[in-house]
Amino acid sequence: QWAAPDGVSETATQSVSTVLASAEADAGFSFDLSFNIVFPSTSPVGTTVVTTAGNAKCYPVIQLWGPCTNPRIENIDDLDEDGNAKELAFSITLAADEYLEVDIRNRTVLFNGPSSSNVPRYDTLDFATAQWWTLQAGQNRIRYFPQSYSGAARAVLSYRCTFI
Repeated sequence: QWAAPDGVSETATQSVSTVLASAEADAGFSFDLSFNIVFPSTSPVGTTVVTTAGNAKCYPVIQLWGPCTNPRIENIDDLDEDGNAKELAFSITLAADEYLEVDIRNRTVLFNGPSSSNVPRYDTLDFATAQWWTLQAGQNRIRYFPQSYSGAARAVLSYRCTFI
């Protein structure tokens, strides 16, 4: 007998997407003039498109790899009630071989994942700004932008596509 505790079916195959770290986008500059042209909005620098094949939201497990300080990750396509992208930010410094494992469904944060003595680091989450997000059906623009980082810093998202 088939069971779907969340009301959705998950694919047996796990998908993995990597998002390279990028700097926070500059605010740009303003002119003291007005122009009769409109420029369309664009995605921030360093955005990676992650496409899910399902038709329902899914819950990734995210590894935020260093070297970096104060990692932040957002889904530009999962918006809060004010129309802002949902973001998770952490106050921690990660070395090159270290990562935080963020389980979106279970809302856990572990240092170097579950095989590393299960060291919880939920205390590093910025509770004032934290908004847990999901991968929406279709395209998701994901951005990993630590306060500072070097070349190997990345976010690795593991997820199973879901269907209603």
